Amino acid sequence: MSAYEKVARRLEELILDGTLPPGGKMPSERLLAARLNYSRPLIREALRELRGRGVIETHHGKGSFVAEMVAPTSTQGPLQHLLKDHSRVLYDLLEVRELLEGQAAYYAALRGTDEDRYRITKAFNAMEKPDSQGSDPQVNADLDHRFTVPSRKPRTTPCSYTHCKVCQSWC
Repeated sequence: MSAYEKVARRLEELILDGTLPPGGKMPSERLLAARLNYSRPLIREALRELRGRGVIETHHGKGSFVAEMVAPTSTQGPLQHLLKDHSRVLYDLLEVRELLEGQAAYYAALRGTDEDRYRITKAFNAMEKPDSQGSDPQVNADLDHRFTVPSRKPRTTPCSYTHCKVCQSWC
């Protein structure tokens, strides 16, 4: 792996862990070079690589931004039509999610820190509040996202809807 690919990989990690959120403005090359301890030419080449893959977008006169990885929610989008017309696909997706989240809960319980447990508990309590039980799918998705997305440290993943024996004291 070349040096600029390592830098690109590090930037991808910062995007995946939420340090550089989708839609957010990328720091300047100078600031990235200082924070990541790489040269500006390496940063520039890594940004070019990420731009080529569609991970970041550059708007002339405004700067570079992390690309929105998921299109904005729409009740008329192609995915909604697909799921509406092929309900079996939705059940298959839910089945896969259940399997993955069970394992995620297991590893979160094994590897979680006190900070992770606090963050997971806080997100879970927000989901359980009566005012968060509304019918707005975007609000529910945002709460679910906060609950299931790992903390800034990618080594743990929070327990999701699965209430396993290992982590039942967390939820």
